[in-house]
Amino acid sequence: MIQTVFKRIDLERLSGLTSVLGIDIDGDDAFVVELTRRGSVLSRYSGSFVSLRSFTCALPRTKTPGERGRLLKEACASNGVPTRFAATSVRTAGVKTIQATIPLEVEEPREWVSEHVEKLLPLPVAHSELAFTLQPIESGPSGLRALITFVRKSDVEETLALFEAAGLELLSLGAGEFDLLSALLVSDKSSAAKSRVHIAQVSPCSFTLLSASKGRCVGLWSRPLSSTLTRDEAMEKAHELDKERADDTLISGRVDLGGLPGKMFQPFGLESRFALAAGLAVRGFLPGIKSVEFLSQERAEKHKSTLARSLLNRTVLVCGVLTLLLLVLPFLASLYVEERTSELDEELARSGESSAQLTTLERRVSYLKASLGGSPKSASRSDLAELLHEIARLVPDHVELQRITIETKGSATELMHCMGRSSSREGVEDLLRNLRTSPLIKDVSVTNIAQKEVTSPERRSTEAGIVDFDIELGLNPGSV
Repeated sequence: MIQTVFKRIDLERLSGLTSVLGIDIDGDDAFVVELTRRGSVLSRYSGSFVSLRSFTCALPRTKTPGERGRLLKEACASNGVPTRFAATSVRTAGVKTIQATIPLEVEEPREWVSEHVEKLLPLPVAHSELAFTLQPIESGPSGLRALITFVRKSDVEETLALFEAAGLELLSLGAGEFDLLSALLVSDKSSAAKSRVHIAQVSPCSFTLLSASKGRCVGLWSRPLSSTLTRDEAMEKAHELDKERADDTLISGRVDLGGLPGKMFQPFGLESRFALAAGLAVRGFLPGIKSVEFLSQERAEKHKSTLARSLLNRTVLVCGVLTLLLLVLPFLASLYVEERTSELDEELARSGESSAQLTTLERRVSYLKASLGGSPKSASRSDLAELLHEIARLVPDHVELQRITIETKGSATELMHCMGRSSSREGVEDLLRNLRTSPLIKDVSVTNIAQKEVTSPERRSTEAGIVDFDIELGLNPGSV
């Protein structure tokens, strides 16, 4: 169960394989397509492919593989290609694909092919100079029918050297036109996966016709373009490959077939000439659909190790970041709580200060009310309270009012006499200055001020400098 879940997870994308170059090198030209994968990484086969860019570049065959690789590298750089992963196919005259029937009693088909190379491929080429791959088609009473693709080892080595010089890591190395099927399978499932379809591939050297059924190649026919290919000849061969198909539709994988009946194959919205390159890029993402593969097992394992290291590094980095966040977040939370606590303490201190001032003011008002001698009948309680609050507010901390009397003439209150004590003459001056700023008081005058004489040595240290004073205040009409 767990193994099945891990097989569905797109570990390649998690390790950094987000885009792949499909590079179709045909003669002196290279057709390049960069595909990216969209969708959830939890299901590697349910996502969709999007073409990021496509371009061509000239790779003259007269140059060495290293020189061609550097030209490809420059073309990728000029087109802003960020990825270093690619898939390609050997597209030379040395690629041969044949159909063969392997007897049922053969246990190792590859060994059988190696022993019968001279009969299967009657060419003056040594067996040691060839590499081949085998793709089963169907098994019948006579044996296993298979497609066998041969390629010169020197062509494979030159292709590997070219991509090494280009600084690209190969994920897949195919041969021939089978890679068209990959792009068709993911871009047009209705025709490739459920029915039979003919794919026509035209190159400068040959015309190839593949017959596919449910995502697999079931027939192949190829001929050189040394003479004109007629419509009737192509369609006759198509019917020979697939007798069950009544429809004469062909899908073109490279160029417009002109007079041939068919439709243009444009995977992912690309031009038809990029069809094979698109199929190669798909093979780079989905190793399970590789039908022809000439990349050595050693290189494949090296690539897996590279992705595994990248995935491990990313996992360690993510875990490190999460651990750092788990350590930093409590610290930041404590700083925030500490800052908020300091702000609340400051607000509490300010409110305590205001509360203390209010308490002092209320105590002064209460004292003034108690020291008030006589209450004028004409004065309302609210006006009198307002006047006492005003005077209490204006009295400095080091001044104390001991007695207040109010004189009325007629129905209006006109004079107020205040008797008090201060710790110094400066305190009396502060009181007079404050009283003159009040809108309720009209005139302020000092009727008596004297410094208290202290004869007792015990009281001299505490009462020395005390000043007694009498003040007369003229009140504005309406203040009381």
